[in-house]
Amino acid sequence: MVDTVIEAEAGSVFEPLIRSGKVDQLADQKQIAGLKACLGISAADYLKAMRIRGEIREAFRKLYADVDVLLAPSRYGPASKLSDPLDKGITGRPVPQTPGMNVLIGAGNLVGFPALSLPCGFADKLPVAIQLVGLPFSENMLLAIGKQYQSHTDWHRQRPPV
Repeated sequence: MVDTVIEAEAGSVFEPLIRSGKVDQLADQKQIAGLKACLGISAADYLKAMRIRGEIREAFRKLYADVDVLLAPSRYGPASKLSDPLDKGITGRPVPQTPGMNVLIGAGNLVGFPALSLPCGFADKLPVAIQLVGLPFSENMLLAIGKQYQSHTDWHRQRPPV
């Protein structure tokens, strides 16, 4: 559902590039194919996804009835190695059987909830991070919490070993 919304909106934004044929000048063949496929998303699928988006937004609001900020992992596992291709995703690491917190970023983006990612250490010599997720328009609070966190830690100053 998240993909449907994102891809339909990308198709709308990049429609002039796609229809002009200039999209074929991009270097990444998968990106070219993906952008062209965006134009094939039906209005019915997009509207259904938007209805579900509203339901998810309401569920998020209920989640925040008693909390101001959610603290969660920024991603499942450490950052990728610089030598890893960006389009391969997580490789060589176990992937959870249930999505759990791993889908929080996509869901938060879908419903418009702001998040702030902060470095919090290393795993396998690669950076890991936490995220703070708040209600819409709580960016100032998230930044204040992040600033306070970084004033008490030095993870943001550390670099992975070479």
